[in-house]
Amino acid sequence: MQGKIVKGIAGFYYVYVEDLGVYECKAKGIFRNQKQKPLVGDDVEIGILDEKEKEGTIIKLLPRSTELIRPAVANVDQALVIFAAAKPKPNLSLLDRFLVMMNRQSVDTIICFNKRTRLLKRTWKNSGTFMPDVRTGFFLSVQSIRKEREN
Repeated sequence: MQGKIVKGIAGFYYVYVEDLGVYECKAKGIFRNQKQKPLVGDDVEIGILDEKEKEGTIIKLLPRSTELIRPAVANVDQALVIFAAAKPKPNLSLLDRFLVMMNRQSVDTIICFNKRTRLLKRTWKNSGTFMPDVRTGFFLSVQSIRKEREN
């Protein structure tokens, strides 16, 4: 039976199987011997130990399309990186590291700056929309959760 790991805590993996729900599983020891660790997002094959209690064992890891280290996840298609535009000032070095990591794995990335209302109005044009940034190749969005006051 195939499913996807949706959560991993202390050696227990919660595997969603379509139409059947979530099974609590442990990984077989063979993964430890092969230095493989199941990750959230992995597609897996499981064997059922107890149908009533929804318990099983992960018996096979299926091939991964991507693997990220931080956070430790697999098969990521898209990432949304959110930074404050002001207060606190965005850590652009950290943003660069995230973008390099996503680029190496060919993960489509959207950069979202929040707290637009704390910036000067002329700073961001077309704010509130997702627009491709031709210089970087990433999509960029500038948002604000709070409503802007009309003067």
